[in-house]
Amino acid sequence: MSNPLPQPTPEQPSTLTLAAAEAYLIGLYVGAEAFLMAQVTRILKRMTPGVIGAGVARQQVRQVVRNVVGQLEQRTPPLVGQVVDLAGRDGWRSGGAGGSGGGGSHGGFMPPNPNPGFDPYELHGARAARAIRDDLTSELLDVRYRLTRLDEDVYKLIGPVGGAGQVLPNGFTPQQAQAKAWREFVARGITGFTDKSGRDWSLSAYTEMAVRTAAARSYNASRLQLLQFQGINLCFVDDTGHPCPLCFPWQGVILCITDDGEHPTVEQATAAGLFHPNCRHHLAAYFPGRTTLAPPQEWTPAHADAYKATQKQRALERDIRAAKRQAQYALTSQSAAESRADIRNGQAKLRQFLADNPDLNLLRHSRREQVQFSNATINVLPYDRAMR
Repeated sequence: MSNPLPQPTPEQPSTLTLAAAEAYLIGLYVGAEAFLMAQVTRILKRMTPGVIGAGVARQQVRQVVRNVVGQLEQRTPPLVGQVVDLAGRDGWRSGGAGGSGGGGSHGGFMPPNPNPGFDPYELHGARAARAIRDDLTSELLDVRYRLTRLDEDVYKLIGPVGGAGQVLPNGFTPQQAQAKAWREFVARGITGFTDKSGRDWSLSAYTEMAVRTAAARSYNASRLQLLQFQGINLCFVDDTGHPCPLCFPWQGVILCITDDGEHPTVEQATAAGLFHPNCRHHLAAYFPGRTTLAPPQEWTPAHADAYKATQKQRALERDIRAAKRQAQYALTSQSAAESRADIRNGQAKLRQFLADNPDLNLLRHSRREQVQFSNATINVLPYDRAMR
């Protein structure tokens, strides 16, 4: 099968932004999940009832997965390289500024490069980038391996001794039981991804987390090596405006790169939870007598309530996305109607929640309620044309 995915044009590597590179890579996997769900739905709708039909359907699902995984294996390595390299270069080029405005707004600056002929980014490229690229490549390899088990998951739903058969005594026909089991599977998405902390993720969420965490690691690794090259040992964490309980205690705190016996080290802050998966904080240079920082704050009950409210909103958004997936990949008209009712109910709950908490200034972002909720809006996945 020929590779239908659009190839980067020669000028792309020099003009591609980090945000676009992340979007390409995340979109590759988010689109793969959507395509797989659509194809499995089509296979199940056409499946002949019985053991033989279930076996044929499993083989068809396996072939679709092989084709998708093959395309992912082709397209992943260069995109991983772009994400890590662009993040590292952004960390170098931003100098003493605090990523999203933190360092510049607090008076940070970078002194002149004492050796203009030396590219400090090479430090990042030779050391940190290789490890970060290898880690991200390994995590996405795990995603592709998990996809190869999709046919087994589906067979458990449609097989004679699977979940569908277990609900037959409740009055369901085999077709209704199958539709019910598939509906519950679709609500969760393709799952089975566990991070180092033991948290479970769906394919979409895990891929986004892995890519963005790797980009942030690359950015900060490059930044730290640049600061060390400049002879700077002190830094601080910028304020993203949306900290979590793990990051909040470190905003406005002076950190040292190499232990100076006076300030906490970056390594200690990281061990305490800073730069956790999906963390968007960046490091900026601190210059005694020149950089002005807001005093560190304590985590108060008000902060905790606001954070809990954001997490509640995310849960409501996930419920809406799950219902939309169920409606999109429904096997029967009845299942689709039930899912559409769930969508309306979920949206009503979200509207009411926002109305009940006006003081928290929570905003409704419709993007987060969409099935393909990633920022990856770039169309790099014409899977449908490839697999027909």
